[in-house]
Amino acid sequence: MLLSSFTRSHVQYFNKINPYIMKKILLLFFCLLTALQGWSQVDPPAMCNSDEQMKQFYKEHPAALQEALKFEERTRSGKNTTVRTGGYIIPVVFHVFGTDFAGKTVNDNTIITALEKANEDFNGLNDDYNTVSSLFQGIRATLDIEFKLAKIDPNGNLTTGINYYPERSGFGNGGGYDDQIRQFAWDNYKYMNVYIMLDLYDDNSYTNSGVAWYPNTWMSDNNLARVVYNGRYLYGNTDKEFASVLTHEFGHWLNLAHTFDNGCSAPGDNVDDTPATTANSGTCNVTTEKCSGAGIPNGENYMDYSNCYKMFTQGQVARMLAALEHEARFPLWQEANLAATGVNDTDSPFLLYSASVLHEDDANAGGIEGSVNISGQNGAAFAVTGALTQGSHFTTSNVPSGLSIQINVQNSTTATLSVSGNASAHANSDDVSNISITFLNPAIAGGTSSIQNPTFSGFSLNFKDPYSIVYEDITDITTNSSATWTFFELAYGDGRYGCWYDGGKLRLETYTKPLVCEGSTRNISLLASGTPISSNSNWVAGGPYPDEHDLRSASYTAWNGKTGYIGFKFTSPEGKNLHGWFRVTVNATGSSFTLHDYAYYTKPNGTIIAGSTTVSTPPVAAFTASATTVTAGQSVIFTDGSTGGATSWSWSFPGGTPATSTSQNPTVNYNTAGTYDVSLTVTNANGSDTETASGYITVNPASTTYCSSAGSRSTYEHIANVQIGSFSNPSGAANYSDYTHLTVDLSKGNSNALTLTPGFSGSTYSEYFRVWIDYNQDGDFADAGELAFDAGGTSTTAVSGTINVPSSALNGTTRMRVSMKYQSAPGPCGTIGDGEVEDYTVNISSVVTVIAPGNLTATATSSGSISLTWGDNSNNEDGFEIERSTGGAFNIITSTGANISSYTDNGLSANTTYSYRVRAKSGAVYSSYSNTSSATTPNAPSYCNASAGNPSGQYIKRVIIGSVDNSTSYASSGYSDYATMSANVTSSVTLTVTPHQSWAGTQARAWVDWNRDGDFSDSGEQVLSGSGSATSYSSTITPPAGTASGPVRLRVRVAYGEAPTACGSIYFSETEDYTLNIGTAAGPSASAFEQQLTLFPNPSKEGRFQLAYTKYEGDLDVSVYSLQGVLIHRQTFSTVNQPVDAITISINQNVRGTYLVHVKNNNTTIVRKVIFE
Repeated sequence: MLLSSFTRSHVQYFNKINPYIMKKILLLFFCLLTALQGWSQVDPPAMCNSDEQMKQFYKEHPAALQEALKFEERTRSGKNTTVRTGGYIIPVVFHVFGTDFAGKTVNDNTIITALEKANEDFNGLNDDYNTVSSLFQGIRATLDIEFKLAKIDPNGNLTTGINYYPERSGFGNGGGYDDQIRQFAWDNYKYMNVYIMLDLYDDNSYTNSGVAWYPNTWMSDNNLARVVYNGRYLYGNTDKEFASVLTHEFGHWLNLAHTFDNGCSAPGDNVDDTPATTANSGTCNVTTEKCSGAGIPNGENYMDYSNCYKMFTQGQVARMLAALEHEARFPLWQEANLAATGVNDTDSPFLLYSASVLHEDDANAGGIEGSVNISGQNGAAFAVTGALTQGSHFTTSNVPSGLSIQINVQNSTTATLSVSGNASAHANSDDVSNISITFLNPAIAGGTSSIQNPTFSGFSLNFKDPYSIVYEDITDITTNSSATWTFFELAYGDGRYGCWYDGGKLRLETYTKPLVCEGSTRNISLLASGTPISSNSNWVAGGPYPDEHDLRSASYTAWNGKTGYIGFKFTSPEGKNLHGWFRVTVNATGSSFTLHDYAYYTKPNGTIIAGSTTVSTPPVAAFTASATTVTAGQSVIFTDGSTGGATSWSWSFPGGTPATSTSQNPTVNYNTAGTYDVSLTVTNANGSDTETASGYITVNPASTTYCSSAGSRSTYEHIANVQIGSFSNPSGAANYSDYTHLTVDLSKGNSNALTLTPGFSGSTYSEYFRVWIDYNQDGDFADAGELAFDAGGTSTTAVSGTINVPSSALNGTTRMRVSMKYQSAPGPCGTIGDGEVEDYTVNISSVVTVIAPGNLTATATSSGSISLTWGDNSNNEDGFEIERSTGGAFNIITSTGANISSYTDNGLSANTTYSYRVRAKSGAVYSSYSNTSSATTPNAPSYCNASAGNPSGQYIKRVIIGSVDNSTSYASSGYSDYATMSANVTSSVTLTVTPHQSWAGTQARAWVDWNRDGDFSDSGEQVLSGSGSATSYSSTITPPAGTASGPVRLRVRVAYGEAPTACGSIYFSETEDYTLNIGTAAGPSASAFEQQLTLFPNPSKEGRFQLAYTKYEGDLDVSVYSLQGVLIHRQTFSTVNQPVDAITISINQNVRGTYLVHVKNNNTTIVRKVIFE
């Protein structure tokens, strides 16, 4: 790709090196420019890329090239090369990233087997070693070496030598990912590091097989020495021959080149007894000469591209022995290091931690994300389940202030460690790496003396500095025909780039990372100062040559004579996406460009403004109104009071015209009486903010003309106070008082308490009170029922009563008149004589009442489940909420649909008391709670052990039952606990068991502990029996009558040569345990439904959003409610039997504000909040 700049940049350096060696090296690297050809298969894998990566590495690190040349001289001279008596042992650690390798899986057994096969290849124990072509029988050779999984990690903790992490990509690249690699690497002078991933080069290509680097001290000093390999091509995931590519990569790690290096030209692969050749590319050539006079090629060599890997030559073995003396490889096989890495230790019970470091979460407030799995190995087991108590079950030390370690035990061999709270100090300098966790006797079966490592030392927490803009004013980099290539790094994450003049094109090498581009092209967008660069920018990834990004080409000249900004994206050392800008000038003719400076934002997925060097923040919404109480037909002017530099405004005015506006200061007309919300969302390049004022605008009815009424004299008596519910208006004497600016809230269906108090200037008098309300809002008080209160006589003191609003009354605001007359009853109009009249505004609304459920009963049905039943006392609920407590606060655990009166709570801890309460709901209105009922789960049954002497001889390949479809290999003990996998059973379910191989002597059995007594020996508990050479064995399982709802244990076993039993040891056998949930509907569990349901986009525009839920059975009912409980949309989707992408919900209304979305499937209802803009 960079041949011209490579030769120009380094010829002078090469001329200082031994000319003979220089000629060999240049021949080697120039030949590497030839593209490698893929293996011809249905999904053809690409072969090793080590040559290209070494070429790039030497180009960027000239001192490493000099070291390689000197070591080549040493290797060819044979100096300091001796064969170690007893052979060599290399401690190895595998780092596995991800779980899906193009449909293949990678687990401990996969790694162990692949390593065994590699060891066999190096030692000549492969089954076809003795079939090597007669041409090469005399020069074949073996290396007495064993690659062994480390048993002690760099902190002195026990390990399996296999670490699992979330998916990552790109470690096959020669640079740009160094920080990420170092984050996971173990000391390169103590361990051989092998990285397993699917996308080796982070280019969305999943067929690259592997890559490795030759010995080099700079790489080992920087913890970058490695083999990177595609998990889909490990032994068992591909055919035997191609699986030997792992041996091929290990050969590179020991300084072997490809046998076809330099093609037919010297020095070939620097090994004298491998004939010159070209790549066999998947064939097995041992008959046809490829290079004139060189002889028949060694097509069976592990370092060729072959489909018949069988051997190394004597020359190759000598070269590997020399490599083992290299400063970067020598320390690994020394006795002191073998002891330090534990490779020769015997197996005994220990606790295995899946990780030794956790990181601060993206909120950057001191919280810690993720968790660590703790598993019992070689018989180590936990004595209790559930949440462990610090001080009783374990202790910790050196935990930062504000944080605490939480350990929850799922079963006897599995626990989860997490960190709760927020660290009070959480800058990067506050990282800790000396946390210790020590288990105490009550937590471990047999006490802590029964395991090797009750204490885990060196646990780390990594924090982040506050997010900031990192700005670098670098020395200008100018690129043109005279300076064709300059490599530069951001010194953070995978920020690795190159400025490049490519035969007239001005290009930016990103090593496949994306830039902001024009459309779908790789033409780099010219961004103006102030342009936001964010996740929503138009990102286009780069590719390998010739698919890099173009700044200027013959067909793209937008940059000519311009200075502008390039938006770039890269990943932090933690694998988070970061955004930044480069400032670049292209000269007028488009023949040269200069990179001046750059900046990036350390907040994951944060928005940076082109040209900005400081962190910008979103605006803060605020507003005011010219009036908050108006009469129908009047207008209100809204004024934006937001801070933080808003650049756009989105208003929502329910009840107003217009209903929405994007003006900064809109004017809105209100024509209908009522009370209305107002919402404003303001946005700038850094984000948005929403302010909603509930009930902000009150619109009174249009100026309806009511009859006038007043007292003729109020000197001696007047209305002193009007009190209705919480409303109270004390006042002085007046013949008439207009209090229509005051609003009294009244509700239908409720008794609204009323107290009217007279006031006197001297002596008391007898007064008569009446109240009228214009219920039908027609401008008078003459209609039937509009005399809302009549005292029924005179009184010298306050009178009390109730106002009962009829159901026929119109909702909204209307007029209320209160009249008090001396000695006799007043009328609603005219002059009443001595006394006073007061007018008010009332707001009438409907009230929904939901009756609480009753007679809640909780019954423990197993160690992990409790059955609930209750009485459904309401006739208008749309569902129930169930809450649970273990002694503290109650928390919602699930919601059900309407007309449901039972629920089974599964997944509970044994020997624990749980309390429950239930309430009904209708929209956003809730009933009071039911009674509280409690139940205590019994101790979990303890099941007999089942084991095997050699499970590889007969094991379970696949189990299908209900929603469980589990394909596995085998555990070395012959037993696997999959009890966390559960299938729901209502009436019956089909169980299918597939052995890995079926012979006449193969037999399968399955049992269910229906009565939960901890054994499988009761009548009817054997549910499957199969034998013979069938592909699989099936049985329909039906729970016996009277089986209680809740989880039960299913045990499946296959064996060879004898009938399987539920317990004990059978030499060729394997046993697996699962869980069946009896009496559970086929719909998703509340927790699964909750986790899998996604609503997007949120906020949503135009009343439209989508729901994603990968699979459901039964109808999916979607209802949308306002926060006041008003149903505004409902839609039902019929059964889907296969995964779907998303369901689109269109409200078809110009809605604005916050709403509740109720999604119901079978008996489970999930509520999500959505904001419509």
